[in-house]
Amino acid sequence: MSRNSDPDPDVMATLRARIRTIEKNSESLRGPSEKRAAISLTPTLDAVLSASSGGAGGLAQGALHEIVSAPGANGAVGGFAAALLSLTSRSEAVGGQGVVLWCQRRRDADEMGALYAPGLAAFGLQPEQLLVVQAGRDRDVLWAMEEGVKSAALVAVLGEIDDLSFTASRRLQLAAESSGVAILLVRSGGRQSSTTSAAMTRWKVGSGRTKAAQTGSTYETSWQLELLRCRGGAPGRWTVEWRDGRLCDGAAAEDPADHIAVAADLRQRPRQSAQARLAV
Repeated sequence: MSRNSDPDPDVMATLRARIRTIEKNSESLRGPSEKRAAISLTPTLDAVLSASSGGAGGLAQGALHEIVSAPGANGAVGGFAAALLSLTSRSEAVGGQGVVLWCQRRRDADEMGALYAPGLAAFGLQPEQLLVVQAGRDRDVLWAMEEGVKSAALVAVLGEIDDLSFTASRRLQLAAESSGVAILLVRSGGRQSSTTSAAMTRWKVGSGRTKAAQTGSTYETSWQLELLRCRGGAPGRWTVEWRDGRLCDGAAAEDPADHIAVAADLRQRPRQSAQARLAV
């Protein structure tokens, strides 16, 4: 039988060596049964998620959380995922220096571009806190995620895939519960509408407005969030913003069906400013 479907042994050996190095240098090693507090998001979201996080308020660690994209919002999903990883890596429970693992398919990096360090840094995720793995297929990404969750040096694991069976999602949820590590699963395609998942929460992320901050050269990014599933909680829709290195409650999310786009009157338009813009 051909073994071409097995993970590349050289890649796996390199990954194991890097993780062992991180474990030796980590100051926040923990036992496999130790659980961390929930990740605080915004006051509104923390209250909604309180039931699923055991009353702690926020996004439960030691659990699987699924993120899907609204139409045309793949960039927004990447930014929101980076923000969640940043909040996890900077939590008090890990001393603000936690390392996260980001697993993606090689073809996604080739077609849409590799992870952009300055863009991730805008959400507080520094290169020294990020371990990136590129794999060939969904099954390889899932395998790398399960192996990463076993490491005591990692505080969060993220994987980008298309399809996910209930069995695979259950394996990830059990691995998260056993290790206390938060797992984020970004669904970039396939059967995104499927509800057969063991994930504790399921989010749909859409693009919001990005505007320049009042001071400095930074930007304030916003997302339209829809909580599709929450174990013990109620679904809902909100707008959240990224300001000053944290998530903030934004204006209430609007239903596009309640609005009709009307063309503006014809007139001479002013010259556009040369100020750079950032789409996330």
